Amino acid sequence: MKEMLGSTKRNNAGMSLVEVVAAIAILSIVILAVLQSFVYSARYNARSRERQQTTAAAQTVMENFKAYSVQEIYDQFVSYDPNVSGSGYHLNGGLGSYYEGVPGGYLKFIISDMRYQEELYDVRIDLFPHGSEASQVSTLVYEPPTQEHAAAYVGYAGMDADALRGIMGQVAEKWTEYERAALGGGAPGTTPDPSATSAPAISHSPAEVDNSKIHITKRDLRIDIDNSTGNYVAKVNCVYTYDVTDYPYIKDTHGGTDTFSLMGQTYEIDLSNDNSMSKVIFDQATALECLNLYYYPAYRYVPAVSGLPGADSPVRIGEDNIYINNSSGTDIKCYIYKQKNLAVSDARLSTAENVYEVNLHLNGADVYDDNLNVMLGSDTGVIVDSKIHVSGSGSRYHGIGYAAAYANYPTAGNASPALPTAMPLETVRDRQIMYDIEIAIYESGLTHQDPLNTLKGTIIE
Repeated sequence: MKEMLGSTKRNNAGMSLVEVVAAIAILSIVILAVLQSFVYSARYNARSRERQQTTAAAQTVMENFKAYSVQEIYDQFVSYDPNVSGSGYHLNGGLGSYYEGVPGGYLKFIISDMRYQEELYDVRIDLFPHGSEASQVSTLVYEPPTQEHAAAYVGYAGMDADALRGIMGQVAEKWTEYERAALGGGAPGTTPDPSATSAPAISHSPAEVDNSKIHITKRDLRIDIDNSTGNYVAKVNCVYTYDVTDYPYIKDTHGGTDTFSLMGQTYEIDLSNDNSMSKVIFDQATALECLNLYYYPAYRYVPAVSGLPGADSPVRIGEDNIYINNSSGTDIKCYIYKQKNLAVSDARLSTAENVYEVNLHLNGADVYDDNLNVMLGSDTGVIVDSKIHVSGSGSRYHGIGYAAAYANYPTAGNASPALPTAMPLETVRDRQIMYDIEIAIYESGLTHQDPLNTLKGTIIE
């Protein structure tokens, strides 16, 4: 029996010291590995958040550069004056500086202390001319002949596209206004409900706007001449009229949408250098005797025909109006030149010309009957309600018209003056319309170190 009981005696010996040390060592290795994975994960998440934020900051800069022409951006950067408050290019509080280059070639800009999501960054922007043949267009440049007591206005091919960008800015403001009001419980134009925390964060940029919903219905180019100040002053301004139909916006926090429309809105493009909108082309004590007006036509939308692509401009303007308002009481010879845009092929241009119309509105000026056949080309204009309507078919690529200021309409005995003997000089220049852009984001004050993030893309004028 004892032997049987003895065979079941328990072993009460514990773990040896070696076993304890070995267990601790194994547990330490496992814990260190786990802790290290947490550290790596935290670092990865931090880098991921930083990359996501700096990418968003770079995209903000990219959108701003896409919203303006390179010339406009260049002008804003180089206008920096430390003695003038608000001068230069500002983005999210950061101040932009111009470093080197000229529009059409390589350009380099710096934005210092740009605030994005409570962080400060320095940004370097490099623009390089795109290497493809499509990156340049040939345009005609007119140099008016030197004439005493003469004024000239020369339009530019990109005016309509610049106006579209400005209109997109207005639509972005309305878009923002409608969404803030909807989510804030108010009506458009009113202050959102302070309790609606999501409303103040809404802000749409021009680059976000769907411009296919914008329809520019007409463009008014006005020349006003008077001597009310003692000097003879001639000013030019340009106003666009547009509609927006059924533009969608978010109306509630569940993602529901509604639409708004804008009818008969106007946008005045700034032709001046001082934000006065109007461009002064003559301001002298002596009377203005001759006015030369060179403009690019705004072709309306033309659908594709005969296998050719649609000859439409990006803005699809429906009506061109030129106003000459002469209240100076003096005779002024006025010559109107319609410029040919070489960026449009002859086949597309011919199609566009077939439906192109221009209305010339005269106040204090008349047009000679025998000059109507050369008014803006080969077709004959028709006077209806004091307006001269020029339309029809033919290769009216660019031509000349004549208007003069007279107290009374010219009679048959009042012979038409001859056209200018000194015609404008016409040259062809290549214009860069496509750039490669590289945006580098740095920690504030550390542009000499490696960037936190870079973003590359292409912008088109």
